[in-house]
Amino acid sequence: MKIAFFVCCICALPCAFAQGLIVSDAWARATPAGAHSGAVYLTFANTASKPIGIAGVAASIAGICEIHQSIEQNGMVKMRRITDLVIGAGESVKLQPGQKHIMLMQMRAPLRQGSKFRLYVTDDRQQVISVEVLVGGYVQLDMPLRP
Repeated sequence: MKIAFFVCCICALPCAFAQGLIVSDAWARATPAGAHSGAVYLTFANTASKPIGIAGVAASIAGICEIHQSIEQNGMVKMRRITDLVIGAGESVKLQPGQKHIMLMQMRAPLRQGSKFRLYVTDDRQQVISVEVLVGGYVQLDMPLRP
């Protein structure tokens, strides 16, 4: 009986994960002492058959977390808050330097290379996904290697 239950649970796992939002490859750059803001980069993947919106992001290391888009206007790079990020069914969205990213504002401490922290993503169904963010170097352009 226990084995049958275990097999049923294992078989159900792919279905559970195949019906929602997956957050992966989360990383940030180190920030200098006294910095009050930073950025997180990651990938959102929607394995569901319907679009999924991102309702919010949070981290205990920052007072404010928002999704932003970097844009260039008249030779100047500016950031605009995105309040309606939606990941289409079967699609993924990669947040990366110079493009979409999660801004950490009112940070309580600088981000130190090699450290980790938790980021919480809430989707439009009010499901919260917790992801570990690895902090890379100051000039990191891509996800740092996991130790």
